[in-house]
Amino acid sequence: MDSYKILLSKGAKYCAEQERCKSEVRKKLLFWKATKEESIQIIEELEKQNFICEKRFVSAYCIGKFRQLGWGRIKIRAGLKQLGISPTLIGAGLQEIPEKDYRSLLAKTAEKRGLSKLKDEDFEAKVKIFRHLLSKGFEPELVKTALDLD
Repeated sequence: MDSYKILLSKGAKYCAEQERCKSEVRKKLLFWKATKEESIQIIEELEKQNFICEKRFVSAYCIGKFRQLGWGRIKIRAGLKQLGISPTLIGAGLQEIPEKDYRSLLAKTAEKRGLSKLKDEDFEAKVKIFRHLLSKGFEPELVKTALDLD
């Protein structure tokens, strides 16, 4: 029981640093050599004490990846899915990204790559920008529209 208290304290401190999801905490507890039963109990207790809240985590993740890293919805969704977040929570988190800001970021990212300097017939350069925007996680339809590739 003594190791449980120590692990619970470490888990609380870990979650207090920044928003965490259950899978991140579970992984950290395994690293700290917690048993499966201890991990389950500690995660339940941390949720009860509001150290872990998946909804809060998803919101912070979506806004953070969008604003700080310039990620699009596809890349954000993939990251959350990899962390084992439910599709319902992912959808709700993505809704928090303002559409106006999203399209503005898409345009700014294209501009950074030199879109305004291109001539209309410079198709290969547009394709290069297109690929870059896809790698950032933007939807192909929005990218086509932004680059006027219709």
